[in-house]
Amino acid sequence: MIKAMNMANFTDANCTIHQLQLCVRSTMEIEEFLSSVITKCKKIATHFNHSLIAQNELKQIQTERLNQSGLSIIQECSTRWNATYYMMKRILTLKDSLVLYSGAHDIPILNADEWLDLKKCVAILKPFEEITKELSSATATIASVIPLIYTLKNTLETEKSKEETSENFKLMITKMIQDINVRFQDIENNKIYTIATYLDPRFKLKFFTEITKEQVQSEILGILGCSKASRDEGPSSPKRSRNEIPTTSSSNYSHIQSCLAEILSLSDEEEQNIDCGDDVHNQFIVKKTLLNEYNREKRLTLNEDPLLWWKMHTKYHCLSDLVRQYLSPPPGSVPSEQLFSAAGLIYDPLRNRLSGDKAAKLLFVKYNLPLLSFDY
Repeated sequence: MIKAMNMANFTDANCTIHQLQLCVRSTMEIEEFLSSVITKCKKIATHFNHSLIAQNELKQIQTERLNQSGLSIIQECSTRWNATYYMMKRILTLKDSLVLYSGAHDIPILNADEWLDLKKCVAILKPFEEITKELSSATATIASVIPLIYTLKNTLETEKSKEETSENFKLMITKMIQDINVRFQDIENNKIYTIATYLDPRFKLKFFTEITKEQVQSEILGILGCSKASRDEGPSSPKRSRNEIPTTSSSNYSHIQSCLAEILSLSDEEEQNIDCGDDVHNQFIVKKTLLNEYNREKRLTLNEDPLLWWKMHTKYHCLSDLVRQYLSPPPGSVPSEQLFSAAGLIYDPLRNRLSGDKAAKLLFVKYNLPLLSFDY
C-alpha cells in the first residue's frame, strides 16, 4: 500500500497502529528480565493448544473446582496485533487453574516473582491494546492520533510513578516513551495530523503548543485564502463558557478513553481569551473571526460524532471542504486490510468474473463491510 501511494504521488501517512506495535515489540525484545516470563507463557499456551484433553481438564478445573466459567488459553500469533498481550492476560486470569493443573502435570509454571512481573507487564501493555482497538474502529479518523499518543505517554508516566513499579519496569517504560517520541517526533509538524485534530470538535487546540496553535490556524487561513470567495457567513452564535465540563456519562469509556476525557475536561485560559488579529484584508478578518468563534465552541465529548456536529453547524460551511478532506483518512490500515482479506475470500477460481457491484454486496452481507458502488 505504501508503494502504491508513492507511485500514485498521493500524500500519505504511516499506519499509527503498526508504529505503536513496533514500539511494544522493540522494547519487549530487549528486556531480558521478561524473556523467561514470556517463554514460559508460550510453552504453557503450546501445551494446551496441542492437547484437547489438557484443554478439557483445565476447563473442568475452572468449572467444578473453582466455580468459574471455562476459558481456553490463547496462543500467541506473530501476525496478530496484541497477540502477546492477550496470551499473557489470559494466563494471568487463569492463574489459579493453571497452578492446580500443574500439581498433577509436568508443565512450566511461573514462580511468585514472575507472576508479579506478568501482572505488571499486562498493566503496562493495556493502554496500547485499548488504543489499537480505538484506532482500528471503522469510524476512527486520523484526528485521534495526536490526542491518543499524548494520553498514552501520560498514562505510561503515571504507571512509572507508582510505588509498586520496580526499577526494571521503570526502565522499560522509559524506553517505550523514548521510542514513541522517536517514531512520532514530527507528528505536530505534519499538517495532515494537526489540521485533522483541530477540525475535530472533540479536540481542537487542546493538545497543541502555542506555536503549533498559530501554525495550524495560519495553515487553514492560507488554504481558505487560496480558494474561491466563500459564501456569506451565517449569524454568529453567542459565546459559550469554556469552563463547562461535559456531563455525558463516561461509564462506557475504556481506561485510555477515561484518561483522555479527563485531560479534555481541563479548561485552558488561552482557549478562553482568543483575540481576533488585526488585518487590513476584510476577507481574512471574516475567516479569522469564524475560526475564533469555532475555538470558543464547547468541545464535544468523546462519544459524540464530530461529523454530525459539522453537519448541524452550517455557519461554518466554508470549512466543510477541509473537513471532508482531513477527517476522512483512517489512522491505520485496518479497514483496507479487512477489505482486501474479505475480497480474497469472495473472489475464487469459480467466481473470478464476479462483477464489482455483486462482490460489494457479498462483502456487505457476509462481512459487514461498507457497501461500495462501482458505477463510474
